[in-house]
This record gives sequence, structure tokens and C-alpha cells, in this order.
Amino acid sequence: MPLEAEVVTVGPLTMRQLNLFARKATLALYFEHFKRPLRAPSVYWCTWHTKEDFHAGPPIDLLKILPAYATLQQGSWSADETFGYRYNINIEENLFGFSAYMRRGLFVSGFVVPSNHRPEEDKRWFSPGDLAVLLHAPELAKRSPFSE
Repeated sequence: MPLEAEVVTVGPLTMRQLNLFARKATLALYFEHFKRPLRAPSVYWCTWHTKEDFHAGPPIDLLKILPAYATLQQGSWSADETFGYRYNINIEENLFGFSAYMRRGLFVSGFVVPSNHRPEEDKRWFSPGDLAVLLHAPELAKRSPFSE
């Protein structure tokens, strides 16, 4: 991190919005690649990090399993300097994973798997229809359950 970089603190209201944004980004990128909305029985998991979280370096092991790269593109215009993501996809098994950057200060990662690929008691995974319920969930104001 450059010495002139500013540091921002993130409180409960901001965490709520970032958690919602991470979920929406996961569902939107899934839709971009599968050309359909995520439906049960698949589930998704997502998290976000700031540039300060990666002061020791990026998560190399995560990036190794996400070999493809994409950004927003329309004609000759590209958002590559402000938004991009690495991903991997298996359409036959409905598997999807990504790690995105936004202005090199916010990082969002997410995964989609069939529900039989995760333990039933793991509350960090969400069903596609749970987004409306999550809008008022108190755990959205906390970071720890979503960033582990």
C-alpha cells in the first residue's frame, strides 16, 4: 500500500451496505456468465475486503483457482482501470467463483455451488431468494460472519 494512501474506518452502517453489495455482485456476475438467475437448490457465499486487509499481499491461493479475467466492456470502452475480476466456472455442475476489484480499494469475492456441496449447518451460505430477508438481518451490520 502506498504511503500516501488514505485509510478509512468501516462501521456497522457501511458494513451492512458492503455486505449487501457483495451479495448483489455475486448474483449479478453469476447471471452474467450463466444467463439466468441463481435458483435453489444452489447456494452462494460472498465476502468483501478493503485494500488495508491485503497489506501483506493478495490471496494468491484464491487467485490461482480463478484463471479467467473479465471487466466491463462496451465497444472500445473498458472499465479495466476501475473494475475487473478473475473467475472460474463449471456450467455443467453449476459452480462459479470470482474475486473482483473496484478502484483497487474494495475487493469482493463470491462462490456459487449446488447446496449438496456444503454442510447444512454452515450459516455463511445463502439461498438465492434470501436477499430480501437479509435486508433487515442484524448480522449484516457485522463483518466477521461473512469474512471468515
